[in-house]
Amino acid sequence: MTLTFTPALTYPGPMAKRVPYTTKTLELLRDQGWMCEKVEQWIPGANIRRDLFGIIDIIAIDRGQVLGIQSTSWAARKPHLEKIYREKLEQTKAWLDAGAHLWLISWQKVKIKRGGKAFRYEPHVDIIDLKKDVSVV
Repeated sequence: MTLTFTPALTYPGPMAKRVPYTTKTLELLRDQGWMCEKVEQWIPGANIRRDLFGIIDIIAIDRGQVLGIQSTSWAARKPHLEKIYREKLEQTKAWLDAGAHLWLISWQKVKIKRGGKAFRYEPHVDIIDLKKDVSVV
């Protein structure tokens, strides 16, 4: 299962319209040939977002593989990993035991040119694996 990051998503200047991380992730996955949909729900009145099983924003399928993705900023990466590996461990185990995969895609804002105003977002993928030792959490 591979995901290549050829096209960097570029947004000019500090006044660029904010593009949600979920939208960036959907665009990246679709560019790579994945069929994907957002499963995160907005709860009006409560003004909160609810993830599928508390851990998944997007579901993607390709070549017989099912992938659950949590999408966030680089700054929120560690709290999301803690949530996946600790707070929602039962849901994480159930998802992985069902044969599906789970990724955390974190977006880091990087200046294109030192001293310039233009920037791009670079994705970082954490493949969730309960069998390995998690040192970031």
